[in-house]
Amino acid sequence: MNFLRPAAVMLLMLLAGQSAAQQFSLMGGAVRDHGWNDDAKSYALGYSAPLNKTLSYSLGYLNEGHVTDHHRDGIGAQLWAGLDLTNK
Repeated sequence: MNFLRPAAVMLLMLLAGQSAAQQFSLMGGAVRDHGWNDDAKSYALGYSAPLNKTLSYSLGYLNEGHVTDHHRDGIGAQLWAGLDLTNK
């Protein structure tokens, strides 16, 4: 059942808007806790898209792995503002 939350977040990211995505990212790796001698897999999903000429947003899900006493997974959202310094 651990795969349902990331799958739902990824589906929401894909349905977030009709504009073309600026970026979609998928990252993954391994986590090693030497104190507990424990291994886990970690991954992150990210999506960003423009709202207009100067604003964009990004959504993400982060799974930091599930080694002993470490369960810091979560979702995030950001609003980005750009500034054109070239005065075109």
